[in-house]
Amino acid sequence: MSKKINFYNENQVSDKSLDRQNEKKMKELLNQEFPLPDVIDRAKSAAFERIRAKSEPQSRRKKFHKKRMYKAVAGVAAAGAIFSTVCITNPAWAEDIPLIGSVFARIGASLGFAGDYEKYASNLEEQEENTETINQEKSKDKKDSVYSKTSNGVTITMNEVYCNDTAMNLAFTIESEELFPDTMINENNGIPLIYFDAGTEMPLSYNPDFKPNDPYLDGQMIDDHTYAGVLRIALEETKQSPGISEQCYEDQKKFLKEKGVDQDALTEREISFEEAAAILGIPEFTEEYLYEIGMPNPEDYEPIVEIPEEFTVGLKIKSIHGYRPADQNTTPEMPKELKKEFDQAMAERGLDINNYESFTEEEKEFVSQLDTEMHNKYIELYPEMAEMDNEHNTWTLEGNWEFSLPVKKNLEDTVTKEINLVDENGHGVVSVTKTPFEIQLNEVTGGDYICTVLDADGEPLSLGNQGGDSGIFAIKDRDVSQIYVYICDWTEYMDEIKGYYWSEDYEEKKKVKTYKEYLDERSILHTEVIFDQ
Repeated sequence: MSKKINFYNENQVSDKSLDRQNEKKMKELLNQEFPLPDVIDRAKSAAFERIRAKSEPQSRRKKFHKKRMYKAVAGVAAAGAIFSTVCITNPAWAEDIPLIGSVFARIGASLGFAGDYEKYASNLEEQEENTETINQEKSKDKKDSVYSKTSNGVTITMNEVYCNDTAMNLAFTIESEELFPDTMINENNGIPLIYFDAGTEMPLSYNPDFKPNDPYLDGQMIDDHTYAGVLRIALEETKQSPGISEQCYEDQKKFLKEKGVDQDALTEREISFEEAAAILGIPEFTEEYLYEIGMPNPEDYEPIVEIPEEFTVGLKIKSIHGYRPADQNTTPEMPKELKKEFDQAMAERGLDINNYESFTEEEKEFVSQLDTEMHNKYIELYPEMAEMDNEHNTWTLEGNWEFSLPVKKNLEDTVTKEINLVDENGHGVVSVTKTPFEIQLNEVTGGDYICTVLDADGEPLSLGNQGGDSGIFAIKDRDVSQIYVYICDWTEYMDEIKGYYWSEDYEEKKKVKTYKEYLDERSILHTEVIFDQ
């Protein structure tokens, strides 16, 4: 069975030198001793890998982990952001533009997928005025209307909608009668780390069971009581059926069990991925090899759901969350007695954790098990720390906000070019779509590849938000009248190619050979796409 292409972009921040500085800061930060339970420690490590590699959060090259560990995707995405930020409390993001009507006008230029949304968005307030039948009888709060709901002193107002063939963007405000809780801010982009709960429901008229995979928000604090944001949903994600995905996971788990591998034991690190691969008789415990030996593939389960030009979006929000600044994080420290037990066990084996890179696989496995035991004892002492998002690091606003929103696609200034950049097996990129805000690579599954895109000036385009959408790159202020699309070997790209551009001496290197010229030589396939032809 085929394996999806790994769409990848190494550039999350437009300023390369700033990103290098941040990477250094993150490495120093993440090498510190964190008093966190194992589940968070693993997320910390995964977060740094995402920062360092600049890859999307759900890279298909990753080892096969228990799906439930990734179901609370908002927490995982935000966790990655926690370890990639410098913590400060809420600033006043006041500007001269009053927040009246258009959220997009106020924050559109600062979004990950930045641009002039006002030109393309539909104003929900205007639609409400033109609606003849507005049912407010069920509302217990006189302030409530079709697009504005108040619960426990917190009002969410849905303002505008912009949808194209790539993504749906819902602009809104959150107004609190009380002061908004102090919130961690991403220093790179000024985004407060706020998100809707992972149980947020979004029934669609064409997919009633849909739930957003990553209800993570992009926005700004307007004042001490008001947050303006955008919830962006990749339309490709809305084609998935949660029920079918769960069935696939259960079938995968059953398949592994029949082959002698207990998925729960893998998740709990009772056996290693190397041991599991040996049991299965495959080189590595990756999707590529697992599908080759017959493990069920999600692509064989999920039906193709056609997305209509017009549809209705339901939105059911039960809680709003944000990450506390570092000086307000009350995570309990690892007890000294547990640290002492760990150190004693290491000493008995003659191991020094500072020499971890030189450990044998057996020694690394010993350290892993020892670490797991220590953190399991930690969780016994502090049960709340079993959850990645908890009262120590996260604030919560509980409530009940429900909406029904009309959506109509706006395909103005959207163009798709057929490129058929595929290998001998037909795996690759068949077309490229350019909207006013993003470049999307339309894929054919298969191949252990990674894709990157350069703008007309030969600079890499970036993923537009915290987590990033697979194969979707932000345009922002870049010249994309023509772009360059590259398909590279995954391992070669990660180990060698991307480092050419991100090296500290690239400014000198490019005098001899630019990144584009380097990619021309090293990529498996590449092509130029000119959009004004």
